[in-house]
Amino acid sequence: GMIHVVVVALIASLARVCADAPPASMRLMLGSCNKANVEQPFWGEIARRAPAAWIWMGDNVYADTKRLSYRETFKELSNSFQGKATTPFGVESSVFIMATAERIRQQYEMQRRVPGYQKLMKSSRILGTWDDHDFGINDGDRRYPFRDMSQDLFLDFLDEPLESGRRKQKGVYTSHTLQVGGHKVRVVLLDVRFHKTPYCSWPARLPCMDEEKDFLGPDQWKWLNETLQNSDSDFNLIISGIQILPELRWQGENWSRFPLARKRLLNTVLNSGARGVLFASGDVHFAEISRAVCRPVSDKSEVCAAHQRELWEVTSSGMTHSWGTHSRFMQTALKVVMTVHPYYYQQYLYTGLNIAQMDLQWPANSTRGRGGKEEGEGGDVTIKVVTKNGSEAVSFRLPLQLLSD
Repeated sequence: GMIHVVVVALIASLARVCADAPPASMRLMLGSCNKANVEQPFWGEIARRAPAAWIWMGDNVYADTKRLSYRETFKELSNSFQGKATTPFGVESSVFIMATAERIRQQYEMQRRVPGYQKLMKSSRILGTWDDHDFGINDGDRRYPFRDMSQDLFLDFLDEPLESGRRKQKGVYTSHTLQVGGHKVRVVLLDVRFHKTPYCSWPARLPCMDEEKDFLGPDQWKWLNETLQNSDSDFNLIISGIQILPELRWQGENWSRFPLARKRLLNTVLNSGARGVLFASGDVHFAEISRAVCRPVSDKSEVCAAHQRELWEVTSSGMTHSWGTHSRFMQTALKVVMTVHPYYYQQYLYTGLNIAQMDLQWPANSTRGRGGKEEGEGGDVTIKVVTKNGSEAVSFRLPLQLLSD
């Protein structure tokens, strides 16, 4: 009798505790394009905002170097045209000098000695991927001769355990699952350098329509597909060193340089069933928020969803240098380019030094899961572009439901 009553009361109180799951929140902060040898204004602000994780999005240091004079550049161009190029990149390395492994090591060591960054390493989890300048050469790809050494040095920089699977594979791609309350956040880090095929034109930056042109390589595609299909996270943040949504940017790198690879990436994401998908990227030396409305399309080009789906991308680039820190002439040039050639997906733009912040919040009683719609409902992400003085140039909120179906 009495024991039965106590057990029932206990079960009832446990049920109530489960039902009254408290609100949950998590903060992520991200940035890219960071020179190790100049003033770095953001670390104090990042520490004050105390993110669960800091995420490097590429060009975390600048290991390659610019040629010192036009004369050197013309000499390398001339050699390349005569078939005597000094690097595997030929004319493409006429402006930048490829980094040696020693130079990459020096840059990472310099970055790790920055006091503000050392402090952050103690208080927040550090995650990240790379892009071209930390990989070792501007616009770099699989031809870079020191890519294996560069991978080891990058993983040392991130304190990746020696026994990590990431050290046994070719490329730095990986995913991390972070947990808060009953909720999971998946950070998917792509490597757009190690297996990237060369571009088809230089210096013109034309789209390469060839099916062989690719950023990820077969193993990474297989891994990405499985990672997203198996993800039971409420929020899946997919990070690429270069931009994914913006198209036809002749003056820079982005996924639309290989249109078929870009289409494959969007289809992989849309057909995966992964919920709460958001893209993030660096590279361009400004902050930009992009929004595209897509229909998931199978490889046979059949529309396989009756409704449209929104895809958003947060680009944050320029921790130590950006378009806004250039001369007035360069700033005007960017404005002219963006006016003459407006960016179809652009929602917001900020050209000063910047980092990004994502605040995930779930109300009380929301639980995790891929199943019924009700399960993940109610959560949202607030996206902020944070400036050098700690103010917010952009701040807006997206419901996770909007990013899910």
